[in-house]
Amino acid sequence: MGVQVHHGITVVPGSLTAILEKQPGRRRGDRLLVIVDVEAEANCPLDLVATAPQGINPLIKLLRIRSGAAPPPPGAAKVRRTLRYEEAPAADYQEVWLGEGDAAISAKVALVM
Repeated sequence: MGVQVHHGITVVPGSLTAILEKQPGRRRGDRLLVIVDVEAEANCPLDLVATAPQGINPLIKLLRIRSGAAPPPPGAAKVRRTLRYEEAPAADYQEVWLGEGDAAISAKVALVM
């Protein structure tokens, strides 16, 4: 069973992936790509967004799921969905956190050159 990171939204175990694509030279072309699978109500609009403020550690990117609807009623049908976050130019992140407080999960950032 996954971690519930938002009302009625559960992260599929092992699905949080973070990649930092590094370009030679300056940081301008570096890009952070984060992908995660969640189980959520089929018609609920969802986005993966950066939290504000970002926190005190500049090497950890903090993300949250933004839902455009009220929490689903108990027993509502859920489907698996893939959410994606991109940031460019990106800092030299080493880790990505998704969620808030005790309901947060993390993944190390893989470096691709």
